Amino acid sequence: MISRSALVPCAIAALVLYVVAFGILIAGGAGRTWQMVLLAALVLVAATVLMQLTVRRVRADDLLSRTWRLVIPGVVALVGLGLVVYWLAGNPTGGWGLFGLCMHYLGIGQMLSEVRSWDDRPSLRGVRWSAGCAAVYAAGLLLCLLVSAPHGLALAGIALLAAPAGLTLMSEDVLDERLRLRWSGVPLGLVLIGAGALLLALLVGVPSLFVVIGVVALLLLVGAIASNTQADILVLVTAAALVWAATPRPVAESGTVDVSAGEPALVSLGDSYMSGEGAQKFFEGTNRPGVNECRRSPTAYAHRAAADAGEHLAFYACSGAVAAHLHAVARWPGEPVDDGTPDEGMTQLAQLKALLDLTAVDVRLVVVSIGGNDAGFADIGAACLAPGSCVALGQRWLTRLAGVAGKVERAYDAIRRTVGRDVPVLAVPYPQPIREESCPASLLDDDEHQFLAGFVGELNRAVANAARNAGLHYLEGMEGALTGGLRICEGDEDEIGVNFLPLATVDGLTDQVVNPVNWIHNSLHPNERGHAAMAGAFADWRAANPAPDALDPLAAREPFAPAELDEIMSPAPASYCGGPGDDPAFCGRDDEDWALTQIGLLLLYASMPAALVVAGCWLLWLELLPRTRPWWERRLTPGSTACRGGSSPWITASDNEASTDDR
Repeated sequence: MISRSALVPCAIAALVLYVVAFGILIAGGAGRTWQMVLLAALVLVAATVLMQLTVRRVRADDLLSRTWRLVIPGVVALVGLGLVVYWLAGNPTGGWGLFGLCMHYLGIGQMLSEVRSWDDRPSLRGVRWSAGCAAVYAAGLLLCLLVSAPHGLALAGIALLAAPAGLTLMSEDVLDERLRLRWSGVPLGLVLIGAGALLLALLVGVPSLFVVIGVVALLLLVGAIASNTQADILVLVTAAALVWAATPRPVAESGTVDVSAGEPALVSLGDSYMSGEGAQKFFEGTNRPGVNECRRSPTAYAHRAAADAGEHLAFYACSGAVAAHLHAVARWPGEPVDDGTPDEGMTQLAQLKALLDLTAVDVRLVVVSIGGNDAGFADIGAACLAPGSCVALGQRWLTRLAGVAGKVERAYDAIRRTVGRDVPVLAVPYPQPIREESCPASLLDDDEHQFLAGFVGELNRAVANAARNAGLHYLEGMEGALTGGLRICEGDEDEIGVNFLPLATVDGLTDQVVNPVNWIHNSLHPNERGHAAMAGAFADWRAANPAPDALDPLAAREPFAPAELDEIMSPAPASYCGGPGDDPAFCGRDDEDWALTQIGLLLLYASMPAALVVAGCWLLWLELLPRTRPWWERRLTPGSTACRGGSSPWITASDNEASTDDR
C-alpha cells in the first residue's frame, strides 16, 4: 500500500502515465500498430489503479480538506471539458480531444467518489438528481418533437450524460443502508430486465439481437457506475482502440495513376461511386479529414480497368462531390494531393486542364459519375436508416431530381469544353444497391426498399437525359452491375457487394478517427466485390465500343420530368408529404431535422423499456456488490488489516470505519 511519503511521487507518476498512454495512442498517426494500442491500454490501466490508490490514501488519512478534494478533480474536469469543446468546434487536436474527454470523465468520477464518501451527505440526493435528469430528458424530447430536433436531442443527450451521477449516488446510499430496499433485488431485477427487453422487442420493434447486445452493455455499464470505479475511462479508450482498428489503411499510389506525356490515359471524374468509397484501402493523402477526403481506392473500377488495359489513369474522382465540384468549386483545400496545391484546392476539371496543358497525354476516354450527391442520396440514406418510414419524404426527393438533371447537364457541358470534341465521354449511372424487397438482415422495411430502388432508377433516368442532351455516351449496363446476388438482401451478408452499416472510420488524427460522425462513411457504397462487378460492366462496354466516337450535343434539349411517388411505388403509401391526402407529421422539416425527429420518437417509445432494463441491472448489482466490495476494499483501503500487515484477513471495527470514509 502507498505510504504517505510516496503520495506525491505516486500522484505525479499516475499523471505521467496518463500522458504517456495517450501519447502512445496518438503517436505515429495512421502508422499506429495494434501493439501500440494495446500498450497504451495497459499503461492507462496502471495509471488508473495508481491514481485510485493515491486518492484513497489521501481521503482515508484526511491529508487534504474536503474542499480541496473537490476542487482539484473539478479543475481537471474543467480543463478536460475545454479540450473537448475545442475538439468539437472542428479543430484537429492530434488526439488531445480524446485525452480531454477522458480527463473530464476522470475528474467528474473522482468528485463523485468523494461525495459518495461523505457521512453527512444529504438523504435522497441521488433520487433527486435522477429525477431532475429525467425531467430534463423529457423536456428535451418534447422540444425535439414540437420545436427543433437538434436542440431537443442535445438537451436530452446532456440529461443522459448527467444521469449516471444520480445512479452512483443512489448506489452508495443503498450500499451504506441509508436507502433501504425492502425486497430481494435478484428476482425483481430479472423481472424488470425481462419486461424491458420484451417491450423493446415487441412494442418498439428493436431486433432481438440488438436487444441482447443492449442488455449486456447496460449490465456492464451500470455495474461500472454502481461500483464506484473509474472503468468509464477504460471503456472510452477501449472503444477508441476498436474504432481505430477499423480505420482503412492508406496505400502508396500505383504506377497506374502516374500519367506521363504520350501515354494512353483514361480520365476518371465524379463522386464516391467512381472514387471507390466503400473499400478497405485508399491511396495516401486522400483520406485526411478536413484536408482531402476524396478517398480514392485502388479497387475502384476505373483503376482496375486502366490497369487491365495497360493504360494510365488520371484519377480525379472525389467522394462527396456534387456536380459543381467538377467545374466550379474545389471539393477540398488539399486537392490535388501534391506540394503545389493552391490553398483553396482545385476542381476536377482544373486538374484535368492542367494535365492537358502540360503534357501531350493521349486521352482515350473520359468516364464520369455524378448526380447522386446533388440528389442528396447520403441524406436520403440516413433518413431511411433512421426510425420511421422515409417514404413519407419520397415525393420531395423525386421532385428534386428535375433540378439535379440540370446541374449534371451543366457539368457534362463543362467536361466537353475542357477535353474538346474529339475525346469521347462516358456518363456512368449508379448500380442498383438494394433489392426491391426487404429481408431480416435489413433495417429497412419493404416500402423503403421499394422506394430506394425506384429512386435510384429515376436518378439514373435523370443522368441518362443529361448525357443525351450534352452528347455523352451512357453506360446502361452499369445499372444492373450488382444484380444477381450482390445487392443488399440478395445474398449472404458476407457475399453481397454493398456495405450496409459497417464500422469503418476515416484515417488521420486520433480525435478524427474516434469521431462517431466518421464511423459509417462508406455505408450504402459498393465494397471490393461490388467494385469488381462494376469493373466487369465497364469492361463489357469497352469491348462492345473499342473506338467510340465523340457525340454532339442535342440542338433542342429535352427537359427531365421525374416520376411521381405513386408511379414507382405499388401500392403507393396511404399518406406521404405532398400526397393527395393530409400530410403526415413533421413534413415541414428538412431531411436532417426529419431524421433526427424520428430518432426522438424512437427514444420516446424506448425510454420506459430501457429504464426498466437499467433498473433491473442496478438491482442485480446491488445484490452482488456487497458480496464483492469488502474483498477489494480490504486490499485497497489503507485502514484495512491487509494494508497494515495484520494477521486477521477480516476488517475490524476501526477498519470498517475507515472503509466507510473511503467510499
